[in-house]
Amino acid sequence: MIKNSKKIIALIASLVAVILVLVAILVRLQLAGINVFTTKLSKDKENEIKTEGREELLEEIKESYNDGYSTSQILKSLFTKNVVYLSNNRYNFAEINDNLAKSIIDNDKISIDDKTGYYSYEDDNYESVAGVDLSVYQGDVDFSKVKNAGFDYCMLRVGYRTYGGGVVTADANFETYVSDALKNDLDVGVYFFTSAINTAEAKEEAQFVLDAIKPYNITYPVVVDVEEIVSGTSRQESLSVEELTEIVKTFCETIEDAGYDVMIYSNLKGFIANVNLEELEDYDKWFANYDTTPYYPYKFTMWQYSQSGSVDGIDGDVDLDIYLKEK
Repeated sequence: MIKNSKKIIALIASLVAVILVLVAILVRLQLAGINVFTTKLSKDKENEIKTEGREELLEEIKESYNDGYSTSQILKSLFTKNVVYLSNNRYNFAEINDNLAKSIIDNDKISIDDKTGYYSYEDDNYESVAGVDLSVYQGDVDFSKVKNAGFDYCMLRVGYRTYGGGVVTADANFETYVSDALKNDLDVGVYFFTSAINTAEAKEEAQFVLDAIKPYNITYPVVVDVEEIVSGTSRQESLSVEELTEIVKTFCETIEDAGYDVMIYSNLKGFIANVNLEELEDYDKWFANYDTTPYYPYKFTMWQYSQSGSVDGIDGDVDLDIYLKEK
């Protein structure tokens, strides 16, 4: 009987200890503002945490401004589930589309040469090839010097449709450029600046390009350049996203049917706001973004990282590019 009494007393003592521990936990939760029955924060505690969070966020934003970051940079760092872009003097937030292939670039693998400022990239799957893109605005070009400066390819403007009158026009320097580039063992791709307003005009532009490049060994992509006019009025301003997307698709399909690799060139707003990327997912992208790391969540294989580069053999500023080639 005595033995059983001792067991009962020990059991009671253990239960009391457990109860005391549970009471201590419940008290701590209650002091922390958590309802012990629903496990939810009390309204007062919830408001306190929200206030503290706002204050911390505001302090971080203030420090970012003090460190010289722009509004655009700060918004991009805060809204990581959106693509933030400027349009019509206001910031826009596009939700990142999970149906699109994501960027293949690891920003930590981007290298910048201290002397030249030229970019390069390499990871386990890709390595960069250095290039320039040229039009009549570059004047006379010594392609042997361009080659010796470490560049392996050039993207040449083959022509454009005037954004006012809509006239398909050849770039005045294309034939000279393409001949000299190929003579100096540079790979060549071409681009055409479109201002087509319907699919018939898109086919006309593509056919113009095919006729112009037929005599030459074009081994890099044939590109449709889709970008806004920053000064003046564009024929494409009134087009809907669907209409412009169909124009781009028509150009790409026509070029692809002729056996060439095809690519689409634009900047952040051009890709995010002006076309339906899901409809253009099958085509490679050439992304224009002048920063140390590209701000774009989706896959692209050519990056125009500067519009003010300096290259031996070319007078004045020139666009600089890298092409991401699979190993």
